[in-house]
Amino acid sequence: MLLIHHQHLVFALTHVVVLALMTSCQTSNDGATPSDPVDATVEEAGPDVAQDAPTAEVTPEADPSDVQDTSHLPDGAPPGWRAWTEWSEDCPLYVPSPNAEMPAPIEWEPCSASVPSSLGCRRMKDTWSGAGLGISGYPNFTLDPATDKALLQFTRIRVGGDKEVSYRLVAEADGVVRNAILKLDSSSMDCRYGEEEVSGTRFAQGIHTRTKGTDGAVEDHWGFLGGSIDDLVPSVVFRPDDPTEASAWFISDRWVIRLVAGKHLAYDWAFQQRHTVYDAAGDLPPFDATVVGEDVFSEVSTSNYCGVLSWNLEHGSRPLLRWYGDSTHGAGNFDTDGKDMVWTYSAGPKGCGVDASNPEVWTAPYTTDPAVLQATARRVRKDVFGMSAYPYAVGFGYAMRTDDSSNLFVVRLSDGRASFLPSVAGLLSWNGVLGVADGELFVKAHMKEDTAGLTIARIPIANLPFDLPAD
Repeated sequence: MLLIHHQHLVFALTHVVVLALMTSCQTSNDGATPSDPVDATVEEAGPDVAQDAPTAEVTPEADPSDVQDTSHLPDGAPPGWRAWTEWSEDCPLYVPSPNAEMPAPIEWEPCSASVPSSLGCRRMKDTWSGAGLGISGYPNFTLDPATDKALLQFTRIRVGGDKEVSYRLVAEADGVVRNAILKLDSSSMDCRYGEEEVSGTRFAQGIHTRTKGTDGAVEDHWGFLGGSIDDLVPSVVFRPDDPTEASAWFISDRWVIRLVAGKHLAYDWAFQQRHTVYDAAGDLPPFDATVVGEDVFSEVSTSNYCGVLSWNLEHGSRPLLRWYGDSTHGAGNFDTDGKDMVWTYSAGPKGCGVDASNPEVWTAPYTTDPAVLQATARRVRKDVFGMSAYPYAVGFGYAMRTDDSSNLFVVRLSDGRASFLPSVAGLLSWNGVLGVADGELFVKAHMKEDTAGLTIARIPIANLPFDLPAD
C-alpha cells in the first residue's frame, strides 16, 4: 500500500491550521529535555495502548435510509442522485443511488508545450468545465491493494462552468470512477468538504462548517467523513466532542489519525478506540503523519529542530530520527511506501531550516525500530532542496518532491542518480507530488499557457533522463 501525503496537503482551510502549527514555534527551542542529548538510538518509550472511551458521536455504518430520496432535486443534480444529510441538513451533499449513472472516467491528453515532449507527459483532460478550469488544489493518490493500479481522489470544479457544482471523486487513473460525491453550493464558506487522503480501500474527507449562534457570532465546526472507496454513501461520520478544534486527517485501512492541538491521535474506523500517537507537550509540534497499516510516523519540527517518530500498538512511540537538544542534526521530508523509507538529513549549523546545512537524501528498508534503522540507513546523494513542507513521495525504488519554486526532483534510490525538472516562469509549475505507480510518476501541475487551473500530470519513469550523477 502506498500512502502519499499532502504537503500535507489536506484541504485549504485545514492547511492553514497545519502551517500555523508549524510556524507558531519558529523561534522556540527544542522542548524535550532528557538528561543527555541522544540520537536515533535513544531508548524506546513505553507503549501507549490505553483504549479510551469514545470521545464523539459516530455513525460507523450509515443506513441507506439516511440518503434522502427527493423527488425534486436541485438544479445540477443528475437523475437518480439523492441528498445525503448525515453531517448537516443545512449542508447537504448528493450521492448516487445504486442504479444512477456515475461521472465519466478520467481522460488524458498530452501535456502542454512547456513540458519537454521527450518526457511523454500526459495530463488530466478537463472534460467538465468547458474552460480548462481544472481540479481542486488537494488531490490524493494511492495504489489499489488488489491490483496495484493508481487511484486518484480529486475534485472536478465548476462543472458545466457553474462555480457552485463540483464532484469529489475516487477514480482509477485508467478505469472507472469508484466513488463520487456531488456538492451544489461550492462557493459557500459555511459548508466546506474537502479531500484529505485516500489509502488502500478507504477515503477520507475533512468537514468545515460554520454556524451562527443566538448572539450572531460565527462558530467553526470541524469533522470527518469517509469509508470504503466502493461505497455509494459515506459510511463513517465523526463529530468530535469539541468540534471547534481545527483538525487535519491521515488514514490507512487500520487507522484514522487526527492532528489536533499539538497531538496525533489514532482512532479505529469505528471510532470506538483512541490512542495518543504523539503529544507535543514538552516537545516539538507535529504536523505531518504517514500511516502504513498499523504503523504511524509523526514528523515534528520547528525552525531549529526536526525529526521523525514511529508508533504502533506493540511498541508505542519511539524516536526514529530524532536528536534531542541538538540543532545541528535534523531529518524531514519523510515518506515511505512500506518498503523503502526516504528522508532529508542535514548536519551543520542549520539543521532544519529551508536553508539547511548540507541536505542529503537518505534511505533505509522499512522499519519502525530506531536501532534497525540506524544499522541499515544509507546516504543516497545530495538533496538539491533543503527542509520544507513538501515531503517526498516514495514508490517502486524512486522518490520525488517539489520545492517552493515549483521545481521537481526525482531520485533513483538504487544508484542515487536524479532528474531535475525545472518550472518555467509564467508557463509551468510543478505544484506537488502525488505518488509513484509501477512505471509512472503522478504530479500536480499548473500549465498556464493553455489552461486556467490545476491538473494532474503523469510521466513515464523510463523517459526521465536521470542525468544528475550521484554525489
